[in-house]
Amino acid sequence: MVLAVPAPPARYAGARMTAAVYGSDVTDSVNFLSNPPFATLTVTTPQAGPASSGAPNVALQFDTEVDDTYNGHSTSTNNSRYTAVVAGRYRVRAAVCWNPNVTGARVMQLYKNGSAVAYAQVQFPAAPATNFSIPELNATVYLAVGDYIEAWVGQNSGGALAIVAAGTAMQIAWEHAALL
Repeated sequence: MVLAVPAPPARYAGARMTAAVYGSDVTDSVNFLSNPPFATLTVTTPQAGPASSGAPNVALQFDTEVDDTYNGHSTSTNNSRYTAVVAGRYRVRAAVCWNPNVTGARVMQLYKNGSAVAYAQVQFPAAPATNFSIPELNATVYLAVGDYIEAWVGQNSGGALAIVAAGTAMQIAWEHAALL
């Protein structure tokens, strides 16, 4: 569903205020602003991360929706993606929980339409042997209708390293209309 951001009405002097006009001028705007596009996506099943150093990064697969106000995510098709239904500026927060491992580093980066978002990357050193590594990133990304955003992860511990379900999530919130 494509959803338009409400625009201020333009009425001429002496125009009649009917219920339909009031609905389109006031109610639609209030309804949109009280319930803008928002999604919280989580992982309930542990995932295999990239095997080791040199292996390509992988997109996190979000199999559960805590919130998804305008169906921008699917748990069955392309479940790594959130697809914008409203153009604008979005705040994206993502976190990934890695199994304990004392070697190497962990990385997470946002991808927009399959390309890395240059300013949306975090690298995290390995944690002590009994602690999980949980890198988190926050970024503002401009999306047009139909653009999608994903969180990709990588690591270089030298071996396979699993992604833990608890603590792995992505949250997407529409912040502001933007000319794209």
